[in-house]
Amino acid sequence: MIKFFCAITLLMPMATFATPLKSMDQRGFEKLLASIPVSDSVSRYSNLGEKLRGFGLKPTDAISYSYDRKSELEASTDVVGDIHYSIHVAETSELFRRQQCDFSGVLMYLKRRGKFYPLNRAAMWASTGNCVLPPR
Repeated sequence: MIKFFCAITLLMPMATFATPLKSMDQRGFEKLLASIPVSDSVSRYSNLGEKLRGFGLKPTDAISYSYDRKSELEASTDVVGDIHYSIHVAETSELFRRQQCDFSGVLMYLKRRGKFYPLNRAAMWASTGNCVLPPR
């Protein structure tokens, strides 16, 4: 009986996400950064990759997971076909520190029907220039 509970405890973290977490290769990572638009009105950057490099931030890697079946959905707001991205960034510049945005080092995005939505304060700053939590 104890072995059964130990096995469940060890396997439970793997059941947390709908599909396995996928790490991206460098080419896919650069393509992802170029596909996320930046809508900041004062910015001269057209995509996330350009803006991060312009502020001296070094994107290091990205992880994604998605929902393939309705039975895998975790929250009432999730939709089959959603893809969640976590983009890890290393802070490297004084220019960025002067923006005074509490930056966690992880940009979290949701891709739904071809459109990207920021999920945390860092992603909201990167996408819109506003250091606020995204609307729910």
